[in-house]
Amino acid sequence: MLGPAPSAEALHAFSLQNHIGADTPPTFLAHALDDPTVPPENSLSLLAALREKGVATQCHLFESGGHGFGLAGPDSPPAQWPELLAAFARRHGA
Repeated sequence: MLGPAPSAEALHAFSLQNHIGADTPPTFLAHALDDPTVPPENSLSLLAALREKGVATQCHLFESGGHGFGLAGPDSPPAQWPELLAAFARRHGA
């Protein structure tokens, strides 16, 4: 997204974990460990920042599913993420 050699300023500006505040809503994270596009460490960094700021969060890491697993079939490992998200949202008033 940022190109092959992003500046430190661009990395900071586009790294969500650097922008967590008191107004950050409850956050649901789901990531496949075999995602070839976005490293799962990005979700882990965001999770750590959310927890540090006391933001309600839930994180699911799936063994497989690749990138964009929302398009995967019903028998894929992350197929349950919509139900997990719905339960999280209900607990937080959505």
